[in-house]
Amino acid sequence: MEAQISGKDLSLELLRRSSECLKDDQKKTSKLKYKTKDQALSIIYDGYTTIPKIYHEVFLDPFKKLVEGYDYALIQKALGDESLLYDLLNCIHQRSTQDLKATSAFEESVADLYDGYLSNVERSGIKAPDYQAFSPLVIWGGDDAGPYTWPANFGSKFGLKISLVSMPAAYKRNVALWAAIGHEVGGHDIVRADKGLLPELGNIIEAKLIGLKGSPKLSESVTINGRDDYSVAEFAAQYWRKRIDETASDVCGVLNLGPAAGFGLALLLLTLRDNRLAHSLSAQEVHPFDPLRIILAADVIRSVRDLDFPTCEAYADALEYVVNEYGSDAQNEGFILHSRTKNGHYLEAKIPYEGMRETVKTVAEVISSTRLKSLEYHSLSEINTWTNSDEILVKIIADDLQDNKDEAIEQGPDEQMVYAAHLLAGGIMALMKNREIERVSEDTIASLVTLHEKNPVWKGFPTHFRGDLYHHSLVPGYKDSLKEQGLVDSRIDER
Repeated sequence: MEAQISGKDLSLELLRRSSECLKDDQKKTSKLKYKTKDQALSIIYDGYTTIPKIYHEVFLDPFKKLVEGYDYALIQKALGDESLLYDLLNCIHQRSTQDLKATSAFEESVADLYDGYLSNVERSGIKAPDYQAFSPLVIWGGDDAGPYTWPANFGSKFGLKISLVSMPAAYKRNVALWAAIGHEVGGHDIVRADKGLLPELGNIIEAKLIGLKGSPKLSESVTINGRDDYSVAEFAAQYWRKRIDETASDVCGVLNLGPAAGFGLALLLLTLRDNRLAHSLSAQEVHPFDPLRIILAADVIRSVRDLDFPTCEAYADALEYVVNEYGSDAQNEGFILHSRTKNGHYLEAKIPYEGMRETVKTVAEVISSTRLKSLEYHSLSEINTWTNSDEILVKIIADDLQDNKDEAIEQGPDEQMVYAAHLLAGGIMALMKNREIERVSEDTIASLVTLHEKNPVWKGFPTHFRGDLYHHSLVPGYKDSLKEQGLVDSRIDER
């Protein structure tokens, strides 16, 4: 099995075309009216006909109770008139006013990635999540906001037990940018669903890096406000712990969406950064430096033991190529943290590149493979990870999309189930080589819509996740064994 793309496929031409697709030319929809309590309640009542019944108790009922029971001006102030309140109402409103095909595809992608970690079959032997047992709801946001998530613990104090995931409406034109879903859903909504998971990961990373301060590369000095008081190991221990939410979300995105998550992230960063990877960021920035995020994806891919080793190496090398090609500023100057004031920028820290790159190996291993108390001593990669079977399906889907085939496969060569993650990853990989961004995006969205139409949750069936509907077989390959012995006619359509 060979890797589908190389780092060179992330070309300037693709970046140029991706930038063009960020220019949102969608048809304007009616302005959401929610300035009064009656207007807000009218929108909520509409949700009882457009949102599946399983969300009524955990979302619509407590939301209605909140709006009915409190002064509306107070609610606007507490939830933010143009913030959480607007998004909660708009995620209902858009189901009757926005492009329903793209919304259905978005919802199916989100549902599958969340299902991949939190359905009963995946969490066998692990307690149910503390905050959310339902797939997030989706919303198309403004282009200036970028992708973001309201995690479930955000609204838990108000009785809301669901999260919201938002992408800019312009992303409808380029599914390669939908790799953001892996980070937002496969990441934030996952790591925030279990109490104590993020602090536990941060503490383990901090302790491991401190223990490595004698290593040559990690013993180099970090200059902070003109002082060389810290080694790379000591600095990195605090740096990664403070950014554990975003970092763990990147790792989970790769585990859940495969190498496509890394390439999609690289494309998104480069598209937004004018084809350079940022090596200088605000000291208050919660995301790691751009090159480190892509290197992290490469190191996580290298650690995936359920995926063919040469394939892992090829994908990881391709991502490293992207860093070398577009991140030379970091390699030449190191990483820089600065403070921004009205009077300009002030240098706070300058960190050696090689030392920080070395710490990524530890961060990737801890987040993906450490057995955590908060997960009943299971690791995140034990719950869900990318496999050879997943990669085979994605290659078939990507080839079909490149060849402009009308219908995506419904089943793999060995009768593997095709899920939204496969379709989305296939679309991302296809776009790394195919410059027909709108056509490939439309075909990918159409396939996701077809899958969504078969989703029992969104058809009103009383189950939390599609993955909860499964059966257990006592004897693996039972039917095949009967066929081989001639006990069942292989020509008979078995149902």
